[in-house]
Parts: sequence; structure tokens; C-alpha cells
Amino acid sequence: VGTGQPIDEAAVRSLVGATRTRGVAELTDRLGRGDLGGALYTFRALVSDGEAPIRLLAFLAANLRRALHVTELAATGLRSEEIGQRIGMPGWLVQKNLGRGDVWHLRRALRQLRQVDLELKRSRPAEAVFERALFAVALRRGAPAAG
Repeated sequence: VGTGQPIDEAAVRSLVGATRTRGVAELTDRLGRGDLGGALYTFRALVSDGEAPIRLLAFLAANLRRALHVTELAATGLRSEEIGQRIGMPGWLVQKNLGRGDVWHLRRALRQLRQVDLELKRSRPAEAVFERALFAVALRRGAPAAG
């Protein structure tokens, strides 16, 4: 807020919001790498900081839909630059999204998130439902399920 300025609620909210946004991006990145432990840690930290699981779900689904769009375009043979131009995305973000899984994995993850959305709206225990979904979403191509 600057020297001599009071730290008010608006200043705190703006800083916390930026931290949470980075946390959601980190959650998506960890899932894309198949880092289940890191994804669970990030999810729990965000919830502990007051982020609502339903809101996290919306951000995560949006990130995965973007990754799916990029991956589907890449599967048609378009280069990163062409994908970025077509959908108005900077090249670095196209590259980041290309590393989040193949089309099959991303579609599967989005179906799982749709199920989480339904369960959350049925008043299921939010953290348990979301954590179970993270296990399913983090599974990489051909990786065996734990347990």
C-alpha cells in the first residue's frame, strides 16, 4: 500500500486474490505434471486460505478447457504460433498448455470435474469430493490407479 498508508480490507483482499490466482495456476500445473502430492498440498492450502472448493473447480475447469482447446488444435498439425494467433493466446501460454496432457486425458479430467460439480451441488463433503477428483485427474496416460 505504500509507506505511511493504512492497510485496509481492500488492500488485503487484492493481495490475497492475486495469491489465490497463482495458487490455482499452480494446482493446474501440478495436475498436468501428474504431481498428485503437490496438487493436494496446493488444494488444501487454498481451502485453508478461504478459497471455496466450487470456485476452485470453476478455475480448474476453465484452465483444463483452455488446455484441451490448444491440444486439439495442435493435433490438427498447427504450430504453436498458429494456435496462439487463432485463439488470441500468447506463445508462452500455448506452450504451457501443450504440456498439460493429451486430448484423451484432458477430456477425462473435464468429465471428472463435471462429476465433482454435481456432487458439490448435492451437498457432499466438498474437500473429500474434490480430493478424490484430484486423484482421478492427476492420473497420467496409462498410469495405474493407486489403491
